[in-house]
Amino acid sequence: MTTSPNSFADNNVATDEDVALVASRLDAIRQRLGTHTPAVLAVTKTYGDRAISAALAAGVAGVGENYATELVAKAERWPQAPWHFIGNLQSRQIGAVAACARVISGVARLKEIERLAAVGYRGLVDLQVDFTGQPQRHGAPAAEIPTLLEAARVRDIHVRGLMTVADPADPERAFRATRALADSLALRGCSMGMSDDFQIAADCGSTEIRVGSLLFGRRNPRHAGDLT
Repeated sequence: MTTSPNSFADNNVATDEDVALVASRLDAIRQRLGTHTPAVLAVTKTYGDRAISAALAAGVAGVGENYATELVAKAERWPQAPWHFIGNLQSRQIGAVAACARVISGVARLKEIERLAAVGYRGLVDLQVDFTGQPQRHGAPAAEIPTLLEAARVRDIHVRGLMTVADPADPERAFRATRALADSLALRGCSMGMSDDFQIAADCGSTEIRVGSLLFGRRNPRHAGDLT
């Protein structure tokens, strides 16, 4: 039976066919990357257990979630998975996220760093930088990143690198600026690039790309938050 585009939304365990399909898609992504070797983070937002188990079996570097409630629910069923939180942090959810995630990307405010320290988080974080200047966009301005980095270090929060979400109109600008900023701060990690722009990000020095639909097919919005 052929795996349908939406079959990864259910909570069944992946079949051998599912794993083979995701593995082939992962290989296709790596072929498009060529000589670049960023890690591939499987973004399982709105997908179910079938996607998680297939991704882990296929050999992705980690599994990422955008919403705290979805991360917590899935991590209860898959505690061994290398979970990354890649969404916007809310203060009231930091404790729950810190208990699940090995990497928290999207840290952009001092109060988030303070809260992570308060709950004793010992995983890794990425500081999110925004180059658009648009008020609705999450992320700290580049000028604030050195201060956030120092604040994290004095609180024993381990900063892996930087993370950004590029403006679709000019992703290369943000990617090159993020890489340059990371290098200036002696940070190796740059989590940047998604399904539509990961090749550009890799060319600009990304060390991690975040992809979901390229691995699992079209998302099913009705499944978002429905984890029963």
